[in-house]
Amino acid sequence: MAARRLSELGLSVLMLEKGADLGDTPSGLPMNSANSPEERLSAGAWPQPITAELDGTSFPLDGMIGAAVGGTSLYYAATLERPERHDIDHSNERPHPTGGWPVSHKELAPYFAMAEKYFHISGETDPLDPEAAPLPIRRAPYRRPTRTSSTACAARLHPYQTHMAARFIPGCEGCFGRRCPKRCKMDGRSAGVLPAIESGRATVLDRCTVTAIEAGDSVTAIRCERDGEEFTLTARAYVLAGGGLGTPALLLRSRSEHWPEGLGNRSDLVGRNLMFHLSEIIALWPGKGNKGDTAESRSISLRDVYYAQGTRSA
Repeated sequence: MAARRLSELGLSVLMLEKGADLGDTPSGLPMNSANSPEERLSAGAWPQPITAELDGTSFPLDGMIGAAVGGTSLYYAATLERPERHDIDHSNERPHPTGGWPVSHKELAPYFAMAEKYFHISGETDPLDPEAAPLPIRRAPYRRPTRTSSTACAARLHPYQTHMAARFIPGCEGCFGRRCPKRCKMDGRSAGVLPAIESGRATVLDRCTVTAIEAGDSVTAIRCERDGEEFTLTARAYVLAGGGLGTPALLLRSRSEHWPEGLGNRSDLVGRNLMFHLSEIIALWPGKGNKGDTAESRSISLRDVYYAQGTRSA
């Protein structure tokens, strides 16, 4: 997405990607079924599974980390909800657990709007958020799960159409949770990389591993490896977007006389306190009398229990 925006502003951009550009053809291998590093890369997955340690015991953990043009977003579920004010701002009415972000919801609002445009976000506004502006696209027609919605409304809940990042083109297969071959789901490739390339000012170098960042007081070059060949690249400015695992791993590999503990790691905190999504997943199926409720998954959302009785639940 950074490459798209920079190319729109007239800058020349080179994107480096560890994995391949899988194109618009369906992957012949599910992401989690590959075993060898080569098989995993061919499926767009990170070459090696993660090894986690819990209470002194090590075990493999497949964190659904992508390694292809588009990254992990190729496999995400395309649900992108708009943040509410109390997610970012602190107030006496809705206190923020950390005292609020250093930037306000008002300052971020133009960027939310830009992201919603880039990702073709469609859906309905949350009826519990009186400040919510209409989304740029109203998804219609769509199959609302009427009985599920009616049951929720009868329980005095407030369901609304889920915010989805997809264009829902004819023949949409609902590739939510797997790679989409139709450029319907808006992910890092379809919403970011491809529009950047189409601008004529951006290029992708895939199957390219960045092995280290050379830096003193500022970054001076990056060292790369592709098809067994090692080389160095320089630029006027650099953007590191390797995700929650790849970014600190690369910084820690980038040791030098100036940065003996890794680039930017004088605090010894790079790569520590790493956060994963802590999810409590609740799945709902229609009851025996609701067999006609055949709407697609992720059709409706509700936030009635998100902030209730003065307490944030998530």
